[in-house]
Amino acid sequence: MTTITEWYARANATWPDPLPKPTPEQAVLAVKRLWKWGMNERMTYPVELTSGRNYTWRRNGKMYVNPDSDHHGGGWKALIHDLSHLMWRRANREEGVRPHEKGHAKLELRMVKEVIKRGWLNETPREEAPIATKKDVQSTRYAGINRRIESWEAKERRAKNAIKKLRRQAAYYERQLGA
Repeated sequence: MTTITEWYARANATWPDPLPKPTPEQAVLAVKRLWKWGMNERMTYPVELTSGRNYTWRRNGKMYVNPDSDHHGGGWKALIHDLSHLMWRRANREEGVRPHEKGHAKLELRMVKEVIKRGWLNETPREEAPIATKKDVQSTRYAGINRRIESWEAKERRAKNAIKKLRRQAAYYERQLGA
């Protein structure tokens, strides 16, 4: 049986050595992308950079991200640890789970592996796709409707030709059977 301490040790041992510090842009994008990855939804909070003794956490309706935090080893380790706590808390709102338990340690380990897998330690995470405007959605739907109209018109022409051919065949057999 693996203890909570062993799960946290496993998560911390997964980080490469030396571990670079994230740039402010990397930290903000990583928080947004990891939230989407872990929570299956876009982060709805406005995201702001912070510094000093502030943790990466949601306060007053905003998500504050500190890429230079000193606790839990600082940098990526602190960023992932704090974000995993927020995600763990959000996912288990009504179950009365403790903040440091096996499930949280497993989530943190999965997040560490995801950061390494995506190569974010060496490069900046890609920005999220822009949210489409109402005009973009309407123009896309309009183009789709025009394609479907063309498709049905082509089917209509093929159906008319098939009916003509069947009428000729029926006339041939009517002549043969009537004679």
